[in-house]
Amino acid sequence: MICAFTALCLLLSYRFVIRYVFFLSLREKKSLRIGIFGAGDSGVSSFNLLGKDKFYPADVLFFFDDNPRKIGKRINRIPVIDAESLPEYIKNYQLDQLIISPEAVSVERKEELLKVVNDAGIQLKVLSRRDEWFVEDRTARGLHNMEIADLLGRQTIEINNEKVNSLISGKVILVTGAAGSIGSELCRQILKEGPAQLILLDQAESALYELDIDLKKQCVHVPVVPVLCDISNEKRLKVIFGKYKIDHIFHAAAYKHVPMQEEHPYEAFKCNIYGTYLLANLAMIHSVRKFIMISTDKAVNPTNIMGATKRTAEMYIQSCADSPLRNNDIQFITTRFGNVLGSNGSVIPLFKRQIETGGPVTVTHPEVIRYFMTISEACSLVLEAATMGKGGEIFVFDMGQPVKIVDLAKKMIRLSGAEPNKDIQIEYSGLRPGEKLYEELLAGEEISQKTYHPKIMVAKIRSVEHQYVMNHFVSLFSYMQDNDERKMVKQLKILVPEFRSMHSRFCELDEQEDLLGSGVAMGSVAIGN
Repeated sequence: MICAFTALCLLLSYRFVIRYVFFLSLREKKSLRIGIFGAGDSGVSSFNLLGKDKFYPADVLFFFDDNPRKIGKRINRIPVIDAESLPEYIKNYQLDQLIISPEAVSVERKEELLKVVNDAGIQLKVLSRRDEWFVEDRTARGLHNMEIADLLGRQTIEINNEKVNSLISGKVILVTGAAGSIGSELCRQILKEGPAQLILLDQAESALYELDIDLKKQCVHVPVVPVLCDISNEKRLKVIFGKYKIDHIFHAAAYKHVPMQEEHPYEAFKCNIYGTYLLANLAMIHSVRKFIMISTDKAVNPTNIMGATKRTAEMYIQSCADSPLRNNDIQFITTRFGNVLGSNGSVIPLFKRQIETGGPVTVTHPEVIRYFMTISEACSLVLEAATMGKGGEIFVFDMGQPVKIVDLAKKMIRLSGAEPNKDIQIEYSGLRPGEKLYEELLAGEEISQKTYHPKIMVAKIRSVEHQYVMNHFVSLFSYMQDNDERKMVKQLKILVPEFRSMHSRFCELDEQEDLLGSGVAMGSVAIGN
């Protein structure tokens, strides 16, 4: 007993000494001189957060606000100052940081504040969502540098966590393209819901290895199984489906870089069409319950190989409702959305690299616009759509207002502390092969129907018979075996008649079709006479 008591005392004393020395070292650090923009609830939240964070030495000197009713008052003995005086106070009181809450400040005001702090040479920090404040219930971690997502006015997405948990908990989940931007975030969100097993399938060895390590740190209670495999490898897929009793598949694997797929169409056909075909067939044979495919707005009225192959994949998934391989009530669900901020191959990482090297930042065309949402909210909506899908639906996400890419470039330049076309130039490089000025979430003849979630709609799209698609696939796969690009693309244009190439070497196929069509029309007139 004496030994145990002595050991306990020594252990407690050791912990106390280490803690004391640690906090003593923190006290020696110079406190940051902080201004908080917003004297409302968000400002008080920021103040409380800083008071709880022992690892972030901060001294709040002022609140700043635009509301005349609040100016001159005090919050916790700290004065509220007119925001118009912000530049003067930054200079006179040598403030180090200004903190804002993104939800309480408009996008326009954020950009104005960003210019003020950039001119003053101080940092602008953003208050994170309340549920992200604490790590291990010990210390606040609620501030981050302003990011491009903060300047796009995206609202927090709310999902039905009970339904998502019911879908995932205790189930064996397969995610294809798991190491990609969408796939990896899907895996992280799925893991939180306690699946029986999470299978990560990807052909990118290094990225898959890193994801496996990361997820196993996140949750030690759920078996995470990395599987290195190409989705076009039928033999390997058969082994995987035979080994694991899969309940749900989230199919995120795809080639998506538009100019690259214009240059190498065979790879887009092999992955986006043939890979989806194999996965869907094996899902039916092995009685998978749900198959959720991640599609893209580029599948709508496609002008490039990438979009047309994804539209073809959508058509096949829809047609599986009457496939002879189907032996259970498997539900095939498609989700369609636009660009995600910061995803692999997107414009944002490119702009970051260009800004870091001093520019120029290259934009293809001054009028190019795109829809954007964050990776996290896109994946949350995929999970929500998966719970509401009964089979055969194409769910379309409300992407908000489209953004001009040149405006995005300007915002990112300002985030870096520079001024567009003064410190860093913006240059226009011309539209790339397959690229169009704007994307659409619905085709002209398509309409959408509301669901109970305000951000998710169901697209009403013409039905496609399974045999019709398979008849085209026979020819398509034959041309793939011969690696005949022209015939492959020509067959794709027959299967997806709205597919019209743009700024591409395959535009001539459309011209030939137009000439053929006009010739047939003229012949019909002649016969009629």
